Amino acid sequence: MSQTYIAEQNEVETALQLEALNNPKARQQLLAIAEVTSDWIWITDEAHRFVYVSPKVYDHIKLRPESLVGRRRSECFNAVNDDNLQYLTSLVSRELPFRCCEYSWIGEDDEEYFVEVSGTPLRHPDGRFAGYIGSGRCITSQIRREKELESAHVELEKRATTDSLTGLYNRDYFTWKLRALCQAGERSFILILTDLDRFKRINDTYGHQVGDQALVTFAQRLKSIARAEDFVCRLGGDEFALLVLTDPLTGAEALAERILRNAHFDMDVNDQKLRVSASFGMDGYKKGSTKRCSETLISNADFALYRAKASGRGQVIRFNRALENGRREELDLILELNEAIDNNKTSACFQAIVDLKTGKNTALEALARWTRKDGTPVPPGEFIAIAEAQSLIDQLGLSTFEQAADAAASIDASVSVSVNLSAAQLGDGEFVRQFERRIKTSNLEAHRFWFEVTENVCFDNDEAVLSDLQRLADLGATVALDDFGAGHSSLFCIKHFPFTVIKLDRAFLTDLHDERSRGILEAVCTMSRALGVKMVAEGIENHEQLRLVKEFGIDMAQGYFFQRPIPLSEYLQLERAESAA
Repeated sequence: MSQTYIAEQNEVETALQLEALNNPKARQQLLAIAEVTSDWIWITDEAHRFVYVSPKVYDHIKLRPESLVGRRRSECFNAVNDDNLQYLTSLVSRELPFRCCEYSWIGEDDEEYFVEVSGTPLRHPDGRFAGYIGSGRCITSQIRREKELESAHVELEKRATTDSLTGLYNRDYFTWKLRALCQAGERSFILILTDLDRFKRINDTYGHQVGDQALVTFAQRLKSIARAEDFVCRLGGDEFALLVLTDPLTGAEALAERILRNAHFDMDVNDQKLRVSASFGMDGYKKGSTKRCSETLISNADFALYRAKASGRGQVIRFNRALENGRREELDLILELNEAIDNNKTSACFQAIVDLKTGKNTALEALARWTRKDGTPVPPGEFIAIAEAQSLIDQLGLSTFEQAADAAASIDASVSVSVNLSAAQLGDGEFVRQFERRIKTSNLEAHRFWFEVTENVCFDNDEAVLSDLQRLADLGATVALDDFGAGHSSLFCIKHFPFTVIKLDRAFLTDLHDERSRGILEAVCTMSRALGVKMVAEGIENHEQLRLVKEFGIDMAQGYFFQRPIPLSEYLQLERAESAA
C-alpha cells in the first residue's frame, strides 16, 4: 500500500470526522455518549477556543461548561508552567494528536489540581486544521495519593538511613556504602573514624542535653569539613565516620590539616567555656585495589584512632606500615593490661618528698607500676596512656589510691601520701565520693592525702573539675599542681584552682647556672611565697642541685638523690631501721 494512498485515506477520515460532527444526527449521538462516559468530552476550534464541553466537566473540576465555551485553555486555568504543560503545548502547536497528557493548575483556593487529557486534531476536507476533539479527566486524588506514598517512602527511607539527632547518615547506611565502594573498586577514598575526647565526662557532668548539643555541633563541623560528594555518618554515641572520596596518597595530608583546623570548638555552658575536641584515625583505599575489604579498613582506622587517643588526643593519625608492624604487640599489651587492672595486678611504689628544713620525709608519692606476665616491667607513661585511651584510668587510679590509703595507715602519721589524678577521674564527683567513703571507713584524716594534677586540667577550664578539686581541698586534703613548667605554666592555674603546693618540673633544674634560667626560677619562687603556696623541686639527683634549690628557699624536694620509688614493704623496713638507730 503506497504512502500516497494512506495519506489520502487519512484526509478522507478526518474530513468525514468533521462532517459527522456537523451532522445533527451524528452530533446528537456524540452528546448522548458524552453524557454516559466517565470522562468529559471537549471540542475546540482552529483558534483553540472551546466550542463544546460536556456537562461531566463539572463532576471533575467543578466548572460549568458554559464558563469554558468561547475561551482558550490558558484563559480558563491558571496552569502550572512545567515540563508537562510545555510538552502538551508543543504537540498542540504542531497540530499533533496527544494521549494521556497531564498538566496542573492552581485553583482559587490556592490548591494544585491535576487533569489528564487526550486529543485528536480535526481537519476540513481541504486538510486545513479545524481544531481538536478530545476527552479529559481529573486525576488530582490519584496524584495526591501517589505523592503521599512517595513522601512516606522517602521518609521511611530517610529514617532507615539517617541519624535522628544529627541528621547524618547512620551506621546501617555507612556499612552499606563502605562495602559498596570496596566491592565496586571504582573510587579511591579515605575512611576516617572519630569520637569526642572525654565525651562521657561531658554527659555525666553537664547532662545529656549539653552532650547532645556537643554531638550536633560536632556533626555540623564534620559536614563543613566534607565536600558534597563525601559521606558523613554517625555510628552511635559519640562515634562518627567520614568517607572522603579522594586519593588517599595525595589527599590525606590536606584532609588532616582541614580536620584539625575545623573540628575542635568551644561551647558556652553556664557562662563558662567548655573545650570540645576529638581524635581521628584514618586509612585509605586505592582505586582498583583488591587487597582490602571494608572490615580491614574499619579495623585499621579504628587502631589509628586508638593511637591518636593514646598519644594525647585531639589529633589525626593515619594508619601506616609502622603502625601495622607494632599492632599485634600493642593489642596483646592492651589485653594483658585489661586483665591486670580487672584482677588488681597493678602495684604502687612510693617515693619520698623531703622537707628541706627538717630533712625528714613529709610525704610519699604513690606511683603506679605494672609488670607483664613474662616479668617485663612496662614504663608508666606507656601503660597509663593505654589505660586512658581504653577508659581504664578510673579503675587504675582507684587501685593506686586504695594502695596509697593502705600505705597511709601503715606509715608514720606525720607523713602524708600523694596520689596522681588523671583529668578523666575528675568532673563527675565519683572520685570525691570514693575518697570520702575511704577516710570514713578507715579513720584516716583527709590532711594525710595529697592529690596531684597536671596543668592540662587547668587549661580545660572545666568548672566540674574545679568543683571536685575544691571539694577535696574543703575536706582537708592538699591539692598540688604537678610538673609546673613542663607545659604552658600559666598563673591562671594557681589563681583559680585550690593549689597549696606546686611541684616544679625537673626542667627548671637543668641549667640553673644560666642567669636567665635563675631569674625565671627566682620569679616563680617569689610569686609562690606571695600566694602562700609551698614548692617542691622534682628530679633532685645530686648535691649541687640540692644546694641550689635550698638557695632559692624552696620548701621540699624529691628525686633519686633522696630515694628511688620502692615498694611499701621496703619503705617500712627503712622506717623501722631509722627508728631503731
